[in-house]
Amino acid sequence: MTPKAGAESGAFTITWTNDAGNHPPTYCTNPGEDAWLHTNKLILVRKAGESASIPDPSSGDKAFSLLGSATGYTDFVHRSYTYYTYRLFACEDGDCTMWYADGERGSSEQVSADSATEQTEEEVWKLLGVDDLEDTDRVVDDVGTSASTALFYPEDFSHEGKLAIWWSVSTPSEPELIKWKAANDTGWRSWNLYTNWTDEVVVAEAVTDLEGMYGKVTHPWAVAVDDGSHYIRLFAQTDDDGDAPFQVISMDSTGDTGADYDLTCTEEEGCAADDGTCDMDHECDYDDVVNPAVLEICAGDTGCDFVESAGHGRIIWNYVDRPVNFGVDEPRMVFTGRGDLTLCAEDSDDIIEAGWDTGGDWDVPSTSPCPDSVVTDRHDPGVIPLPEEEFKMYVRGDEMNVHHYVHYWDGSTWDEGRFIAIYFDDETTFVPEQCLENGDAIVFPGTPPKEGLFFRASPEPGCFDVGGIVFAEHIN
Repeated sequence: MTPKAGAESGAFTITWTNDAGNHPPTYCTNPGEDAWLHTNKLILVRKAGESASIPDPSSGDKAFSLLGSATGYTDFVHRSYTYYTYRLFACEDGDCTMWYADGERGSSEQVSADSATEQTEEEVWKLLGVDDLEDTDRVVDDVGTSASTALFYPEDFSHEGKLAIWWSVSTPSEPELIKWKAANDTGWRSWNLYTNWTDEVVVAEAVTDLEGMYGKVTHPWAVAVDDGSHYIRLFAQTDDDGDAPFQVISMDSTGDTGADYDLTCTEEEGCAADDGTCDMDHECDYDDVVNPAVLEICAGDTGCDFVESAGHGRIIWNYVDRPVNFGVDEPRMVFTGRGDLTLCAEDSDDIIEAGWDTGGDWDVPSTSPCPDSVVTDRHDPGVIPLPEEEFKMYVRGDEMNVHHYVHYWDGSTWDEGRFIAIYFDDETTFVPEQCLENGDAIVFPGTPPKEGLFFRASPEPGCFDVGGIVFAEHIN
């Protein structure tokens, strides 16, 4: 039996050879009947970890029921740099509650070479269509772009199966904008080279004087909602002076595209947001009485779960299966945050997690005087759902030589992060780590699924000639 990793970071192909006419020697708990030949089932057992303890069907992490004639199986484990042990059994009854070679009948019943252990490879990502730091192909080529969020519209949305992307941009003439555009075609693409987009639309922007809670609205993240109506809930990082404390707000779109959040005002009426002013038709009236923005995670005040800053984040939800219904579902949120710097940590960001209460609040676990961090010294999370209610979270490190990491949620905790490797299109040249920021992760369903990361292309010295948003695909 051989699990073959090859260059895979997310899957094993396990193969084996069945001898003696594709079945083992007969042995039955029901005398006079060859139960295995009757059930004709195999069970393949998976157990995480490099261990001398070979799993049986009661001790493994996962068991796969297969036909007795099978000679191979592909298991999408979705783990980078992780050991797994597999073992193959023949079932003695239809439910596989008894199996051949379970160790209860003596060593003579053990099958030769029925198990094997192997390690997956490091995750490898490629900037599709981007050859080097001088290449200008982009998903978004706005000067001053800082962060983006993307999703595929779910079933029954008017743009079903099409990609949408929102991004924040700041220029000397436009202090802070959030823009939107969508693909005119369904399905997965090499997004750096794709050109058939809708027109760009400004969906929100800073209050002109940059004062008050809505002074700057930036670094968006989006989630599709289905609660009887279809719309996009857009979260954003906000502050009044470009520095911490940041807070998190949300806005609900008026339709199901996420291109309009009913944020308008006129010179005559002024802007309701903290009595600021704005030009004609600017998207800055966050206090609109019909569709106001909501402060989701506060910071810097009592009653804020000891959070001193709450910024750039993502919703943890299996968006491949269906949109969120915030009246029934209980998604989670990870965000870049920190507690009091004098009491909790040095000057660094952590990943903090909040849980949604269907009563209408995000609850941040905390231990006085600090919020609880799930990952320390990391920021800018991006999340991909996995099978079995598990998740991957991509984050950026705070250390001098900046690295990108992937963490895995196994249903109870986030594990220790592992490096990911990011290449240009030639698959041999590394992209300098410091040149990619604000990773937004996304998955497109399929067999196997497609996984992508949208990054800010940093135009700082030694990095890309042109800023904007670039796209990388997980290729192994």
